[in-house]
Amino acid sequence: MTLDWNQPGYPERHHFEMRRARRYAVRAMVITGAIALALVLNTLYGATPPWQAALALAIFLLFGVFGGLGAITAVRKYVRAVPYFQRDLGGIITYTAGEGIARHFRQLDALAEQRGVRTLSSFGFNDDYQGETLVWHAPREGLQTVETLLAALDELDDPAAVPDAVRSDLVKWRRALAKAASEEVSFCVLLLHGNTTSGHEWSIRKGSAF
Repeated sequence: MTLDWNQPGYPERHHFEMRRARRYAVRAMVITGAIALALVLNTLYGATPPWQAALALAIFLLFGVFGGLGAITAVRKYVRAVPYFQRDLGGIITYTAGEGIARHFRQLDALAEQRGVRTLSSFGFNDDYQGETLVWHAPREGLQTVETLLAALDELDDPAAVPDAVRSDLVKWRRALAKAASEEVSFCVLLLHGNTTSGHEWSIRKGSAF
């Protein structure tokens, strides 16, 4: 099987998140821009102090333009796939990895289909932080897929063409899923965007990536 590892193969969920980020950016620019325009017009007619108009313009630039574009950049640039478990496992290091898998889902899914195992995409991508219902899966099924993919990568016509990040991510997933299987902890796959998190996020989430 010939796979092009130089091309991005993000799943459809990523493109969905990109569209959502663009809508957010447009709304932010329209709302802050409308407020700024109204205050500037009021200033020109003497009804609003100039400093209020200047503040409105600053908010438009900072939160409307730069904030909106920053949101799009974060979604486009910082993408990773992580296994998500029903409870803490401890001792796993998959949360800070996953960029290689995220970028090459289509290639990995094609390889899984060719080998007759479940695709990685079939384990995701509902996100409880966004109010979606999680669908849990048996960790042994995920482990079978990951082990099959690692073996298949070495049997490709040009194994060296596979990015190191893909293998590294799969090895980390294998360890995490093996631990989950030994403890019978169900999992699913999240596609995370951005490079920040917060205590508020994890107070809402029902599972764990740690």
